[in-house]
Amino acid sequence: MAEDKAPEKEGAADTPKTEDGAEGEEGAEGGAPPPSGKKKIIILAVSGVVLVILSGLGAWWFLGKKGDDAENAHGDTLDHSLYLEVPAMTTNMLSDAGAQGFIKMRAMLEVSSEEDKAAATAAMPQLQDAWNTFLRMMRPEDVQGAVAVQRLKEGLLLRANQALAPVPVRQVVVTELLVQ
Repeated sequence: MAEDKAPEKEGAADTPKTEDGAEGEEGAEGGAPPPSGKKKIIILAVSGVVLVILSGLGAWWFLGKKGDDAENAHGDTLDHSLYLEVPAMTTNMLSDAGAQGFIKMRAMLEVSSEEDKAAATAAMPQLQDAWNTFLRMMRPEDVQGAVAVQRLKEGLLLRANQALAPVPVRQVVVTELLVQ
């Protein structure tokens, strides 16, 4: 048994050890010498300072930016948005197999002022015509899934801004969507 342990000790003595006690061949082959104790402390201190600075910048970015968004260029707070309800629409859809498909939708428009709301209400027939034409071109597969619904909302917003030309529509909020 004593003979079995002797070769292990000889092999272990041949492998050079680094400063932290781990065995390695880099130091024996002429690689860069490991950093001294003072250099390690300096590296750790600089890393700590950089980490604290980056953490502070990240906190400012996520927490501090919210206050900046609530003010416009004049320093006034933004006015609250107004919502205008669009009457419910039920429209036939294109179908490949000859089966009748339809879409039923209710939506609201986000506008910025009472004047815009009044102008949008006056132009509601043009908006309904534009949306009805857009929805008739769609197939049931075109509105399946979250990404497809997002594309539908973008198409509705584009047509709302075209139909209500002087009135800027900020957002279309779909409150009900039924596809059959």
